[in-house]
Amino acid sequence: MSNHNKILRISIIVIVLTAIISIISISKLRIDKQVFLKNYYEIAINEYEGTYSLDEGSLILQYISNVDDNKYVTGITFKELSDTYFFATEYNQSYGMRFYEEKNLNVNEFGRYGLHTIYVTCPELKYDDNQKEIVLTNATIEFNDGSNMDIDLGKIVLYKGSNRPVALEGISYTGSSDGTSSTTFRIKEDVKIENIESSLFGDVSEIFDFNITYTEFNSVDEIKYEKGQTIKENSIVTIKSKYNGSNDILKSYTLYNISPKIHFINEYNDEYIYRYNNMESFNVRNYDSFYNSYGIYKYLKARGEL
Repeated sequence: MSNHNKILRISIIVIVLTAIISIISISKLRIDKQVFLKNYYEIAINEYEGTYSLDEGSLILQYISNVDDNKYVTGITFKELSDTYFFATEYNQSYGMRFYEEKNLNVNEFGRYGLHTIYVTCPELKYDDNQKEIVLTNATIEFNDGSNMDIDLGKIVLYKGSNRPVALEGISYTGSSDGTSSTTFRIKEDVKIENIESSLFGDVSEIFDFNITYTEFNSVDEIKYEKGQTIKENSIVTIKSKYNGSNDILKSYTLYNISPKIHFINEYNDEYIYRYNNMESFNVRNYDSFYNSYGIYKYLKARGEL
């Protein structure tokens, strides 16, 4: 009988110790506030009768919370556009903009953490016609319980969405889940590439490969474009990019959507502008394989949140 009592006492002690260790471990893994992923975005805004807007699906943000956090984001303001309000929803786009209480459909759970996805819109955006672009960095996030927090979201560049590809005839577009994308078109007159412009190229040079090649009419040789070269009429031009990711956990969890502006000029100095919109990281991020509880833990540790 004494042996049974001894075994029972030991079992109870083991259970209590296990419970204590679990409680301590859980408390160590908790974060004090929501942690927003950094963003490097170049996003087109639309113009209609003098009014500019940011459409649903154009700007997507993500953040990490404790798995039992019931708060959700309802709105955003930016220091750089303090008089403009951006609407936000964490509900799936197929359900539309919904702001009432119900289960959040856009939270993926990974162990002790939830990864939230936010869709941001702005039906009326103040944009000076003489303004080249708007760079947003510092945001105030509003939650459904009335609380808010100030954060650095990275660098979100808004630009007026307009192409002038008169000399370019589109042929094909490809995109792959391995991060490779390309656009191919035919040149309708002799042109040169005057400039390739992006506010974010310097920030993503280690993350993306980017190159331009062309094949002249009646040739099979692919030529890598170099500044100053003339691309002859009827040549086939291919713009390629590849998202390489990074071994740095902070860069790996950063979100990218880069749209470099390519300036073509002909022999009469007429300019054609083409935006290459395929440099992004979302298609590569399969939630089941890219994100996991240990990866999120390492990211939060590197951010100094744990």
